[in-house]
Amino acid sequence: MRVLLATDGSPSAMVATDLVGSSRWASGTTIDVVAVMDAASVLPPPLSTLPADAQPLEDALERHCRSAVEETAEMLRALGLTVSSAVLIGRPTERLVQRAAETGADLVVCGSRGMGEFKALLLGSVSAGLVDHAPCPVLVARDRRVTRVLLADDGSASALAAERIVARWPLFGRLPVDVLTVAAVHPALRSPFAMLPVGVALAQYDVDVREARERARAVNDGAMLRLEAEGRTVRRLLREGDPASLIIGQAKTSPDDLIVIGSHGYQGLDRLVLGSVSRAVLMHATASVLVVRASTGVVDADVVDAEPEPMEEPTVEPDPTALVAV
Repeated sequence: MRVLLATDGSPSAMVATDLVGSSRWASGTTIDVVAVMDAASVLPPPLSTLPADAQPLEDALERHCRSAVEETAEMLRALGLTVSSAVLIGRPTERLVQRAAETGADLVVCGSRGMGEFKALLLGSVSAGLVDHAPCPVLVARDRRVTRVLLADDGSASALAAERIVARWPLFGRLPVDVLTVAAVHPALRSPFAMLPVGVALAQYDVDVREARERARAVNDGAMLRLEAEGRTVRRLLREGDPASLIIGQAKTSPDDLIVIGSHGYQGLDRLVLGSVSRAVLMHATASVLVVRASTGVVDADVVDAEPEPMEEPTVEPDPTALVAV
């Protein structure tokens, strides 16, 4: 298994590092520690391109990135993990997505916000961009360890992919799992019932509520059975109402410190509706969030003995489109 850990040396990135270091990984796993130099992101407004005398800024930024990568890599090596590392140049989201694709990453781990000396090499927009575009699942860390998992399951293809990860990755092997399925029940007489006669609207509403409850229980039953068959310790949670609010609220009021959720992975305007639940959970949950798209590759990371990859010294990859002085 290969895990890409994005870092910028910020407190948020250190939370992600601690989470990686405290987790149980398959034998042969390599942690790829990566920082991205994006000098344009640290320029004060209204500057958007590097001035001609920007070399001192570039040098300081490179030293910062190298230091962040080297310190993170050494911390993880001290825990017995196999580590590779790199410092890249360019826009963080684009370069991290490219690195994940090139190295065949099975998981990307990042902090929720970048608040280091150079401000926001990993801003919330970067973690959101990774969720949208990475070729594998993305874990946005808000806690230093995982002790209990909340799996949000709506029966969709992406939710099934998320369930498969919880069922088969060693990371989850010893963790209790709360399986939450929400029957999306809205107040009566709301659209699309508002234009119907009251009696007809209430009758149709009752039918829809009953069907939503039955479907939610069937989805939850299936997930419970499959996870139990894989040896997971599971607890049933069935709720009614707004899915995003209930998922976020459940994690806040319970010991769950990691939410695992599928995302439909739609782009553009469709995402505002179809991906609204996972988007709201990612933005507002206080727990760490692992987002899985059905279209991303999901490896069965069973324990497999493998020759460890050689450790790499941090390297800087040139990008002709980045850091151009004008």
